[in-house]
Amino acid sequence: MTNSNTPRHNRLLFVLATGLVAISTMLHVGCANLESMRAKQGDLEAAVAGDSKSESTGSYIVEVHPSVGQPKTFRGETNNLNSIETAIGSSAAKKFRNMDIELYRKDAETGKMIKLTAKFDPKYRNVTPETDYTIHNGDRVILRQKSNSVFDKATSKIFGKLGS
Repeated sequence: MTNSNTPRHNRLLFVLATGLVAISTMLHVGCANLESMRAKQGDLEAAVAGDSKSESTGSYIVEVHPSVGQPKTFRGETNNLNSIETAIGSSAAKKFRNMDIELYRKDAETGKMIKLTAKFDPKYRNVTPETDYTIHNGDRVILRQKSNSVFDKATSKIFGKLGS
């Protein structure tokens, strides 16, 4: 009786052990990526705070234009891993429900500024991958709070009619 169950038992133990190794590997890789993302965020915060190293390696500028209040400007340090998503950080995505994102880049050949538009997905609160451009030295990212969500449209209709 024990002989007939042994192969089945061995397969089950093999599958369980393989699954545990796979989960362990995914968690280890995921945690390593999380730590590198935290390190990048710390580098960005240091560059925004006015770290003098940002001038030697190149920098980019992020302008945040809320619908109410004064715009704010931040400076970040460029590297090969910066994208619009990492440049704006999670704080802007938490602060604004929806936003328009524009990237201005100087063309190397003509010297003219090129406007690239990035699409923000309010459902997932991130820049869509197909428009998440890499940040280069001298780029300017402009965030404008978008106030034409369904809720904003409904309230403007109600209060617009009341104000007339």
